[in-house]
Amino acid sequence: MMKCLFGTYQKDEGTIILNGREVSFSGPKDALENGIAMVHQELNQCLERSVVDNLFLGRYPVNSLGVVDEGLMRKREAIARALAVNRPDSGDPVDVLAKVGGLEIAGMAGAFMGGMEHRVPIVIDGVISAVAALTAARICPE
Repeated sequence: MMKCLFGTYQKDEGTIILNGREVSFSGPKDALENGIAMVHQELNQCLERSVVDNLFLGRYPVNSLGVVDEGLMRKREAIARALAVNRPDSGDPVDVLAKVGGLEIAGMAGAFMGGMEHRVPIVIDGVISAVAALTAARICPE
């Protein structure tokens, strides 16, 4: 059934509904272009790829012209290397901040914790501030 959803095989009966409409994918590329991804149990085709290559598996970020964004790929490779070298403990938000978070996120997380302590709202505008808010909530979950 999953291989039919992903377009590897064509279904011989039944209906697949995605976002309220019936769909039928001609192949995995078509499924990926429609936001459907699948992690196969057979990973032997991915063993020689980097972590970033496995992360995207055919869905590389592209610029407005549809060309693979090499700059963004280099940034993602740098992040993968930082994670491999620093090995932050994902269960310890302070360890993650210390090893890969950066001072800006730590400072914003502190501001969010102050807002929580004083029970005042803080506006979140963007990915970095959302990461800081999530980090603050993980540090002080109550």
